Amino acid sequence: GGQVYLTILNLHSHACKLEDLDEHLLRALFKSQRPDHTSWHAQMQKDLLLTLDWNSPHVAMSEVFLKDPSNKFKVDKSIFEQAITRTNREDFVDLFLRQGFQIHKYLTPKRLKCLFIKAKRQEFFRSVCWEGALGHGLITRFGKNFLDSNLNLLIEICTGIHGFVNTQEMSVNAMGMYTVDPSAAERKSLCILILWAVFTNKPKLAKLLWQHSEQPIHVALIVSMIYEKLQDYVNDTNVKQELHNLSRLVLFY
Repeated sequence: GGQVYLTILNLHSHACKLEDLDEHLLRALFKSQRPDHTSWHAQMQKDLLLTLDWNSPHVAMSEVFLKDPSNKFKVDKSIFEQAITRTNREDFVDLFLRQGFQIHKYLTPKRLKCLFIKAKRQEFFRSVCWEGALGHGLITRFGKNFLDSNLNLLIEICTGIHGFVNTQEMSVNAMGMYTVDPSAAERKSLCILILWAVFTNKPKLAKLLWQHSEQPIHVALIVSMIYEKLQDYVNDTNVKQELHNLSRLVLFY
């Protein structure tokens, strides 16, 4: 017959914390798996997605990444996207970047536009950025040149920087045919992703991404300017105060 695995948790033990119950259950699940060497990479991605669903970055480290000493395993782009779009998954984003995930290989113009299309359903981006700063109506659709026109205009309104996002450059960098070099491509993509996090009201994610920046002072000043400027398009006093606090806080990261 089939093997049966039993994991016993002593709830009276000091070592067993109930707030870590999810982690214990997840580890038990991994222990009960039979290794399938034929589809190793697919199994690793599946395991990683499971840890993301359970929001257990420690288990992801021990049960996925540490089981790959050769570092052949690469995080799938779709899993990275889930980490940046799902709530409270900043620790996973941090883990993926520390494991060498390259943002510029992920952030094509199409993907960036899709991230903003999803954000249009959310109150903050829709009312503050889309309707407020850009002056669009509620039912106005994203045009074909949203990134080159609307997004660049939004960045310029908030910071004075003209033509910051270059879609042609993004496409070429994502394909590995660099306009400058891989590190310059990564710096630019990281900065664009930080701006997306700011415009879509994800301050925890923006801060986490900022911590991976090689130009922390420059980026902090830009982010602070954006939070400062967006206050002009907010009616809700609580949101306005929150943005004011963030604009100050950024400078003390």
